[in-house]
Amino acid sequence: MTSNWRAIPGFPQYEVSDAGEIRSLDFPPTGTPRSKGRPGRILKTHPDTHGYLFVRLPRADGKRPSVWVHRAILLAFVGPPPDGHEACHNDDNKTNNTLDNLRWGTRLENQQDKRKHGRAIMAHKSPSTRLTETDVRRIRQFGESLSHRNIAKIFNVHPSTIWSVLSGRKWTHVT
Repeated sequence: MTSNWRAIPGFPQYEVSDAGEIRSLDFPPTGTPRSKGRPGRILKTHPDTHGYLFVRLPRADGKRPSVWVHRAILLAFVGPPPDGHEACHNDDNKTNNTLDNLRWGTRLENQQDKRKHGRAIMAHKSPSTRLTETDVRRIRQFGESLSHRNIAKIFNVHPSTIWSVLSGRKWTHVT
């Protein structure tokens, strides 16, 4: 399959493909005796701390900002994002940067994708949670008979945690 290539906005010497690759264009000789120029090549991508692939591309001002592959593809093939939108991976695989797997979406849509694919950290899966499912059932039994502050003291958590449990915002899977 042949890839389609487009210029990366803001980086005229570089292109991105709909298959998720970034390449440099040929650099012509500069005119000095030792300068032979350099042929274009596919660039190696690196994962950031969250697992998204990026490259560093030089700008005219000499700085080398990080360019995330998924954003570069959407900017080149789809255009700038609407206000409040971010890049979303349809299959929730951060390294699958093919054009047909990417779209602009809202933060809420991105969070819903994480839940759909089982990547969202729910309260009961968080390594820092202090409550167990048994604790949550007991908190709900207390209900409004005690203040949130008093219940929080019993379970050694913040009153806002008690409010989240009682209002149904957290631990929704516990009945």
